[in-house]
Amino acid sequence: MTKKEDKALKYSPGKQYEFTPNDNITSAEVIELFKIIRVGVKGHVLKEMSEELQKHFKEVA
Repeated sequence: MTKKEDKALKYSPGKQYEFTPNDNITSAEVIELFKIIRVGVKGHVLKEMSEELQKHFKEVA
């Protein structure tokens, strides 16, 4: 995840970061993560994620 340096986005913290898929995180998992971040994270949602995404999400959080 890299931070964008764009002053136009300063009022929208969610848009200041972009996710870049790599060997460990696929683009489908990035989309799944965006959906979770947008609606908020509840305990049962974490259990429904794939194991790889759960691990990554816990590392980021």
